[in-house]
Amino acid sequence: MQTLESIYRQLDLIRIQKKMMVHAQLYEESAALRKTEKELMQEAETYEKQHKLTLSKSKYVRGLQCEKSLWLYVHKYKEQTFSDAQEALFQQGSDVGVMARALLPNGVLAVAEGSYPGFASAAYTQSLIDKGVTTIYEATFVHDNIIVAVDMLDFRDGQWNAFEVKSTTKVKDTHYTDAAIQYYVLSAHLQNIEMYLVHFNRDYIRMGPLNLRKLFTAAKITAHVKDMQTGIPQKTRDLKLNILSEEPVKEVGAHCNTPYTCSFYAYCHKDIPEVPEVTVPMEEGETYINVEAVQEYVQMTDYPIGFLDFESIMPAVPMFDQSRPYQQIVFQYSLHWQLSADSAPEHAEMLASNVGDPRLQIIPSLIAHAAKLETVLVYNASFERSRLEEMAEDFPQYATALNDITYKLLDLMPVFRVWYRTHSMGARYSMKVVLPALCPDLNYDQLPIGDGVSATNAFMQLYHEKDEVKKAAIRQSLIEYCTLDTYGMVRLWALLKVV
Repeated sequence: MQTLESIYRQLDLIRIQKKMMVHAQLYEESAALRKTEKELMQEAETYEKQHKLTLSKSKYVRGLQCEKSLWLYVHKYKEQTFSDAQEALFQQGSDVGVMARALLPNGVLAVAEGSYPGFASAAYTQSLIDKGVTTIYEATFVHDNIIVAVDMLDFRDGQWNAFEVKSTTKVKDTHYTDAAIQYYVLSAHLQNIEMYLVHFNRDYIRMGPLNLRKLFTAAKITAHVKDMQTGIPQKTRDLKLNILSEEPVKEVGAHCNTPYTCSFYAYCHKDIPEVPEVTVPMEEGETYINVEAVQEYVQMTDYPIGFLDFESIMPAVPMFDQSRPYQQIVFQYSLHWQLSADSAPEHAEMLASNVGDPRLQIIPSLIAHAAKLETVLVYNASFERSRLEEMAEDFPQYATALNDITYKLLDLMPVFRVWYRTHSMGARYSMKVVLPALCPDLNYDQLPIGDGVSATNAFMQLYHEKDEVKKAAIRQSLIEYCTLDTYGMVRLWALLKVV
């Protein structure tokens, strides 16, 4: 049996000869070559199936990002690792795709729930088309041993319309790549295809029941994906040959995270030691302090002084009235305060329930406790400031009191980014790095929830968790995490006061 590469070369040669013969009007000779071309294509298809060289849209996109990632996906699938955030994004994309089907109701699903599109799905799709079904979900097609499934396929007024659904607020470059390979396969089966990218309308504000026709918007991208067709056949061949090869040698780099974080990131980085960058040259263990700048910063504050931290969720689909896609919704705050420089810190916190809009539970409590403060320290003020401004805009009845809190904000992060540095911080200055470096008895690693992403996922879990014991444990972990953020600022502030 010939090698796949030799078959590809023969096909290229025949196609060049065919063009020359057609140009010379040698039509009978061209027809004879078509027979040979068909035989070679069948031989290539047989070879590809025997060696499991079937591509999909996701494999194609993966291969464009990194050919080694594609090879690993085929040969070392179990080496993949996914963060909780990645898993949540996958589930979100799936849920949004199902939700969008209501835009074209009464369609037929071509792929069994919980399974992946395959050759059987493609055969079923064709049978649905033959029967005259006009709306198909997960419509599946195969061409050139490439399988693609379209989220929604709709036939109307003599036109096939293919809709790919994305849980984003705009069309991204990688979406065109997705749609281009889909069009390449679809156009081998259907005539008169228009390609659409369905995404969220970032200006949609929920009021009452979800209005899907306002939540989603569709961008026609047919012309763009047609312009991308030229290089696809050669690229798909290269990817198939790559799968047949030995494990590629590929240096890690920016492509490991662009456009997506690769699921083999840990595999490729396991032998690479982490070398922390240091922005301030200093000996091991030495501390750099700009005394004048720190003292000036401390003198800017007036007592009573507070230390505030928010936690938020960012649902793709607006869950509450007066909210937009991906809007940050505050569900928790922690507030420590000192009435005077010598007084002991006091504490208040609130974690919203998973019933109703968390903001409307948080706002009155926050206003009541912050009203007595003159300065409110936060770590990375842009986040808390933005949330306060959004809540003031969305709930005008609280605008004056929320704006008063905004005016009191003072950012603690720049101090530890520039004026107060230790060797152990390296180039980093996040709270998760600074706090254990300066206060070794305080560490996020010992908490059940130790970062903002985990906190977000944990609160979202409360909307689905039925076990009351588990819910109570999640809530306690959220309180411990947010409390450490503000107590940590109290401790950092104590260090600054004695400089």
